[in-house]
Amino acid sequence: MPSFLPSRMLAAHLVSSHGLACSILMCGLLFLLTASYFLWSQGSSRLQRRLRTRVTLVKPRGGTAKESDEGDTNPGPGNSISGQGNVSSQPRSMHVLNEDTPTPAVNARKRKLDPEDYTVGWICALRIEHFAACALLDEEHQGPEYVPGVADTAYTLGKVGEHNVVIIVTPEACSNPASVAAHHLTCSFPNIRFGLMVGMGGGAPSPKHDVRLGDIVVGVARSDSHGVFQYDLGKTMQDGNLHVTGVVNQPPIFLRNAADRLQFRYEIPGHQLQQTISSILKGNPGLQTFKRPRPSADRLYRAEVTHPPGAESCETSCGTDPAKLVRRNERDPFKSYPAVHYGVIASAGQIPRDALIRDKLVAEKNVVCFETEAAGLMSHFPCLVIRSIYNYADSHNNDEWRRYAAISAAAYAKDLLYQIPVAAVQSEKRISDILKAAEDPAKSDAGASQAQRRAKRRAARRTWSPEEVQCLESLRLSGKNDSTAYEWYKDRVEDPLDGTCQWLLQQHHYRKWLKQDSGVLLLLARPGHGKSVLAKYLVDRGLPKRSTVCYVFFQKGVQDQARQALCALLHQLFSQNPDLLDYAMCQFRRDKQVLITSTESLWGILRNAVKDSQAGRIIFVLDAVDVCADSDLRGLAQNIHNHVTGGRIGSNKLKYLLTSRPDQSSLFPFYNQPSEDSPHITIFEEDTSRFIMDDVTHFVSHRVAQLSKTKGLLESISRCLEWIYQRLKVGPGYTG
Repeated sequence: MPSFLPSRMLAAHLVSSHGLACSILMCGLLFLLTASYFLWSQGSSRLQRRLRTRVTLVKPRGGTAKESDEGDTNPGPGNSISGQGNVSSQPRSMHVLNEDTPTPAVNARKRKLDPEDYTVGWICALRIEHFAACALLDEEHQGPEYVPGVADTAYTLGKVGEHNVVIIVTPEACSNPASVAAHHLTCSFPNIRFGLMVGMGGGAPSPKHDVRLGDIVVGVARSDSHGVFQYDLGKTMQDGNLHVTGVVNQPPIFLRNAADRLQFRYEIPGHQLQQTISSILKGNPGLQTFKRPRPSADRLYRAEVTHPPGAESCETSCGTDPAKLVRRNERDPFKSYPAVHYGVIASAGQIPRDALIRDKLVAEKNVVCFETEAAGLMSHFPCLVIRSIYNYADSHNNDEWRRYAAISAAAYAKDLLYQIPVAAVQSEKRISDILKAAEDPAKSDAGASQAQRRAKRRAARRTWSPEEVQCLESLRLSGKNDSTAYEWYKDRVEDPLDGTCQWLLQQHHYRKWLKQDSGVLLLLARPGHGKSVLAKYLVDRGLPKRSTVCYVFFQKGVQDQARQALCALLHQLFSQNPDLLDYAMCQFRRDKQVLITSTESLWGILRNAVKDSQAGRIIFVLDAVDVCADSDLRGLAQNIHNHVTGGRIGSNKLKYLLTSRPDQSSLFPFYNQPSEDSPHITIFEEDTSRFIMDDVTHFVSHRVAQLSKTKGLLESISRCLEWIYQRLKVGPGYTG
């Protein structure tokens, strides 16, 4: 069988070839397993190294720094510490270095920037606060050889996140050191846009705020007062009554928004402030005095227990008898500490040393913290006050907590700066320009009416009596809930993107309404179409400066909205034109409660105030009036209608701008009876849709770019999303 032999030979050849293939395959698998194990072991070792913190000690005057993976550092002379490297633009809570973070080369020189490159002023009252702030810098800069105005003031230049910062210590030998420091800043660094007052303060524990030593207090309004107010401690101690001498300006909106964002971040995953502090201290033995004291050193004595005169140690002179101490619950071990509180800070020449006075101020004004610098600074210097608690504003000294309080406040300030976009800072006015305008009101009031300029000059000169302050503050908030302040409702609305909302300024109905002496402009749109963003744009930027602008942003589910709106409008009107407050003082003296509880009384005060010849031009912006209950809405609409018809206003120049859903517009008399004085604009109607689409396109492009940056989307995905949006916008015939 001649054909059989070749077949057997072929079969044998195939079998041998199959065995060889199997052998090769097995060897390949063995090689892959070996390589995988090697790579895994190397990756594990590298990952462990990445998790070890490296803190770099930077010597001043060009010194070198030694570092190790464990963070051990060999400091040379000097006292300047900074963890340097590339700082991500994304917010983060713990600012430490790892294997992936480039570190400066040994002997690397500090960068030297122009004084005009600095936009943030970080103001400290004490040297240890300045030292703690320098320890938190991401990068320290070389100072210029000579800076006029700060020759006698200690300052340090550096970078936190994306912001160039000037850290300055207030001079000691002057009556108002914070104001002097602010003046030095603006003279020497002309582009400073805002300030942070960072340091220590006295705590005011209460059932509402469980304040402990080392905790942080941020001076933003969360209750029935401004974030910071000034009072006369001497008079308060003499007669036991609170003597308020003034309320200071709120921090700028972008700072309050940043504090809100940071509060949200702290609530969900918890902050890492203590880890940040520990990482700094671990790398520098010279900073060990800044570490957190032992828990037993935090003692809150009862108000009647006073520290003996002349005694030094509170632990030995006052003792640790539980009967002398306020009983406090153990803190939740699952929460992050130090705790961060948001509320009222009281400012005076010195911190109270009397627990009874402290508790009285807590009861009357819901004070959370006491300090000594802010009131003299915040009138014209836009800033946020950040304090960490080192004592309880009583007779018991707690100097053991001073250094930790200084560094914990600095750690919070650093986290806050990571929440502030550079663009938001650049859009703010330079503080030097604000101070010049305050010195020369004629320049800042170039676009204002003559009556408004007179009102501003009177407001600047006016000294508020305690009774007037009380009356004005009672109008600011008509409820007891922390989140009912009218500023807070507006701040919740997202800021409009640059270049959007401007279409309205050219809209013919809007321009006609703006030229009128009085009238109502009704802006109608369905939910989610940007009414509130548009209203916020008009309040903050769009409406003319020659008018007094007051606003209310209604919120769904809030009771008695009309009354609260009237309180908010009157508070803003009287704050901008104090002479008109006399119309409320009569009712306030008769019955304080009726002033803020009677809607009819509030309408009467408003009618009389706006008729005053000193009132000038007034614009009331009421956003989302459709969320009011029907009874509130009918009363509100009818009173507004009466204001602009029938001659009830007299010679006053008062205009209203309202936003609402279209389905509620029938409740407005001026909608059912249209006139030249009361036009209305409907968003997404034919004459406005093309402008709205431009804003929508700009918003979507911005949000896609933002997502690409913050969420790590691939560029191809971003382009895909934009392509999909363009197809939806243009339609099926789009071929681009």
